[in-house]
Amino acid sequence: MRFDELPLQPSTKMALEAMGFEETTPVQEATIPALLEGKDLIAQAQTGTGKTAAFGVPLIEAAIKGKRGIVLTPTRELAKQVQRELQAIAHGSKVDVVCLIGGAHFGDQVKQLQRHPGAILVATPGRVVDHIGRQTLNLGSMGILVLDEADEMLSMGFADELAQVVAALPKERQTMLFTATMAPPIENLAKKTLSNPVTVRLAAGKGGAAASVQQCFALVAGRDRPAAIRRILEAEEPDAALLFARTRERVEELTGELKDLGAEALHGGMEQRARDSVMERFRNGRTHLLVATDVASRGLDVEEIGLVLHDEAATDPETYIHRIGRTGRAGRTGKSIVFLAPGRMHHLNAIQRLAGQLQRYEIPDAAAVAKMRTGRLVLELQAATPGEAAMSALVRARADGLSDGDVALRALEMLLATEQAAETVTESAPSGGPMALCLKVGAMDQVNPGNIVGTLANAGGLRGDQIGRINILPQISFVEIPSEEMERVCNALNNATLGGRRLMPRPAPDWQFKQQRR
Repeated sequence: MRFDELPLQPSTKMALEAMGFEETTPVQEATIPALLEGKDLIAQAQTGTGKTAAFGVPLIEAAIKGKRGIVLTPTRELAKQVQRELQAIAHGSKVDVVCLIGGAHFGDQVKQLQRHPGAILVATPGRVVDHIGRQTLNLGSMGILVLDEADEMLSMGFADELAQVVAALPKERQTMLFTATMAPPIENLAKKTLSNPVTVRLAAGKGGAAASVQQCFALVAGRDRPAAIRRILEAEEPDAALLFARTRERVEELTGELKDLGAEALHGGMEQRARDSVMERFRNGRTHLLVATDVASRGLDVEEIGLVLHDEAATDPETYIHRIGRTGRAGRTGKSIVFLAPGRMHHLNAIQRLAGQLQRYEIPDAAAVAKMRTGRLVLELQAATPGEAAMSALVRARADGLSDGDVALRALEMLLATEQAAETVTESAPSGGPMALCLKVGAMDQVNPGNIVGTLANAGGLRGDQIGRINILPQISFVEIPSEEMERVCNALNNATLGGRRLMPRPAPDWQFKQQRR
């Protein structure tokens, strides 16, 4: 189903288009029509399936018509992530979204509530209870309640707070409950809070484990894990990796051990501002390895996470399901590797009952890593074609007493490839039909046409006359470039950033430009 087929307000459709949303995901297709009709709903779906938009679109539609809603999440990070996505969906409308979380200034939140009396609220249960107790928040006008990751809220001990929040809400309301697992406590919560709900179960794998994630385990002693992590990262080469540890102390220990890899820590003992900064660097691609506790990592919606590592098995299967939901998101594939100490295989039993069989992963030894490095180097050398510049360099190398040979020749050509490419940019390129290039930056990132042209020229190697029309939308942008340059430019910009955000270039052949050339 396409989003433009749904009975949505024009502003919502435009916002979804700007976010790059065209086709609904299975959970969105199964839930949005029922939610737009005002029905209660309980949905079992793992993270990374688009569930935030599944409840977010109906929430924004209701708010446009004057019906307020409140979203409860288990952690601060997830609350802020949900707030960002709701704000993006609400772009172009007059709907406001206010976030109420612990660790933030209470007085500032009171001012936000006063300034935006009709706003959608995204909050953690404890902070809502605080506001109710201080009489700075009245939920009597709320018409919608969303429980996001309800199973995690219960496992974190928020049952009493949830009961207090529900008691403060009108009995006549719409309630949406989203959960990755369906345990008896969740069923009891659903019975108490929902009325004649539509039930949707869209677990992609056994018990809710994501089918897009390859699940593995590896036998590694605790003292050997930093070395094992290094070898795994070199072998797997993920764009971004997330390493889970149980305690704050272990997070700090592993981060110190892996500091030379650019690892950063994320745990509940850090100030909220520091946690926000780490999360922002990880989202923007400036940090490639994040070491985190389970609580602190909630709300990590980063498509590029290709690998999840577990320093120890999760304390319960539900936590494991949430952990692996950090990878294999938005149609991508991912890998999860659980470290087990030799003789602790029994820790897998509970996980495998819920998530299915885990494969044995063999940690590459030093010889295997060296072989991988050599293999990658050989492939790069084979792809390089010696030219005149490389021959000149070889003559100079011979004069300096360096050994002669094919490997040296090809290696020199690789070193000169960047310089050669820069020299050929000024030469005329063959003409071809224009095509739209999509970049994952937009007006919300405060970019303008000049920024984009500069990046395409400097990092993408395009001439000014090769860059055509530009459309800057709230979260993404489209640029008209020659179709024959598309593959090269996408490769050139693969790791480039603009305004602190990764560009993540991709062809968009179906995009119709809506404004004139810059």
